[in-house]
Amino acid sequence: MTISVIWPHARNRTDPRRRAPIGLGGALLLGGCVGAPQPSFDCRQPLGSVEALICQQEDLALLDRQLEQTLHSALQRLTPPQQQHLRSGQRDWLQQRDDCWNSDMQATCIAASYRYRIAELQARYALVHTSGPFHYRCDHTDGDRVTATFYATDPASAVATRGDDTQVLFLQSGDHGAQYQGGYVSLWVHGDEALIRWGPQAYGNPEMRCRIDP
Repeated sequence: MTISVIWPHARNRTDPRRRAPIGLGGALLLGGCVGAPQPSFDCRQPLGSVEALICQQEDLALLDRQLEQTLHSALQRLTPPQQQHLRSGQRDWLQQRDDCWNSDMQATCIAASYRYRIAELQARYALVHTSGPFHYRCDHTDGDRVTATFYATDPASAVATRGDDTQVLFLQSGDHGAQYQGGYVSLWVHGDEALIRWGPQAYGNPEMRCRIDP
């Protein structure tokens, strides 16, 4: 599943986009200059422009290292076929991260890309403290239920399941309840009640009023 995240406005730039070999966080090789925090790839090797920027900024290097550690923890919980699927998804994410080179705020875009990817993996594979699961009964149809588990990630996240469909959502607002959004799903929680929309509103998917099952 792909999580939709809106990055800072991008503009076209000319860039060769050379890439170091892919590992967990960004490349297979470890190392780099001694002293400053290092990313998961070797900064002494030929790099693409995004990797070079990560090597130059300690906060980005630390995020890359944190992502590598998060991926390692997730992979340990998976079967070999599941590991292969996760690595494929990581390659897709790397392409999205590299699109930040076209952003007006490259470093900000890259940092946001890392933070959302780390939070997504921590929530999807239950790597951090959780609250729940909570089972919501909705009034849209008889027996319609949504299960949500909330995770102490940065940004805060939730994993919501309806039937055989599971989505990772991120906290958007804390005013008058907590609103989570991910892809085509929105979850607005207030106490024991929630407003849930599952699917694009443009396609006629209604907002369901739901309450936690006692």
